[in-house]
Amino acid sequence: MTKENIYSNFAPASCLPDCWCEMPRVGEMILEPGNTWSNFAFVFCGLFVLWLKNEIPNRKLLSFGFVFLGVGSMAFHATQTFIGQTLDVFGMYFLVSIFIFQLWARRFNYLYFSLFNALSLLGLYYIPDLRRWGFLVLVVFLIGLAKRKLYWNKYLTGAIGSMVIGQVLWNLDRLKIVCDPDFFFNGHFFWHIFSALSALLFSLCLRPRYLRH
Repeated sequence: MTKENIYSNFAPASCLPDCWCEMPRVGEMILEPGNTWSNFAFVFCGLFVLWLKNEIPNRKLLSFGFVFLGVGSMAFHATQTFIGQTLDVFGMYFLVSIFIFQLWARRFNYLYFSLFNALSLLGLYYIPDLRRWGFLVLVVFLIGLAKRKLYWNKYLTGAIGSMVIGQVLWNLDRLKIVCDPDFFFNGHFFWHIFSALSALLFSLCLRPRYLRH
């Protein structure tokens, strides 16, 4: 008997049917176990940031950003629905925007931060095809801002290096260059790990000792 996708009543993710390597376990609650559970890396990083006490400004918001991204990406890969996709990508925008607004001015502007993320959510919902290009613009802008606002340090080097490694693995997975559809550990799995590590290392750069005055 052919199993039925239990999420078939929801609008599918816009990247389907060829998003990445891992093959969905149709009929199960978690369609992509590898790509789903690897997002615990973001949750762990969020808890670690919270544990750092007052070393990082706005650490509670930053911790929430990590956890929100992890949970949103779990929802995406577990269901392959458009709602899950929107939560996943919005979580990415949300976390990167925390970094940007943290570096942009001495005082974190919560009003502009909220407006930016509200517009981002609307854009991701109504124009989903721009999600990757929009995220690329945010990351490039963040790197440029970091170059101006931060002293170069080992954490920044590690953050950029981890991001590059993760991006390479993401493309190897997406293009099926290195791919075993039935394997738990694929490139997308490790992209989550390296992306979480990159964001965590960048968080450590936000401590006052690394900020240019």
